[in-house]
Amino acid sequence: MKNHHKHKFFTLLEEVFVSNDPDLKAYIKKTQFVEVNWVYKRFIDLFGQEKKPYLLDCAIMFLGMLHRNFHYNFMVNGTNTDPHEIISYSVKRLLPLVDEVANSGDILLDPQTIKEWLPSCPNTKNQIEQDISAALIDLKNRFTNNLLMNSNVKNAQSLLVLLKKSCLNSQIPGSLL
Repeated sequence: MKNHHKHKFFTLLEEVFVSNDPDLKAYIKKTQFVEVNWVYKRFIDLFGQEKKPYLLDCAIMFLGMLHRNFHYNFMVNGTNTDPHEIISYSVKRLLPLVDEVANSGDILLDPQTIKEWLPSCPNTKNQIEQDISAALIDLKNRFTNNLLMNSNVKNAQSLLVLLKKSCLNSQIPGSLL
């Protein structure tokens, strides 16, 4: 999380979304589904099987809270944003949220939806690492080709190298760091 904060990873991701590259957008979309699935499975581990029917909705809401809290906090505080404070704040909101959703019995998305989202999701860490590496190499080449006249090419390339190292050397999916 510290590396992403220090090197403005979230800003880089927002710039990817403005891209007109359909392959890159498809890859990011798939990565988001993988992220939701990962959080959903961790929530099952944390909150138990009895709350499983509600935890996909909770995972999506938690990721939304976390994302928006980072976004607006960074807009206000810039580089003074404290990732630990934002994560702690969001987790504190999550705990009563899970209980409230489970007690209400409301389900927005059936957890089986994940199987539709990820029918061909790679099951091995090695495959995921290969996919990340290939996507980052492609992104690095695109940066280089599109920004040759720009002095920020070296900075963009170093950010991509850092992103690759961060994603591949972590036990947590890169988008959650």
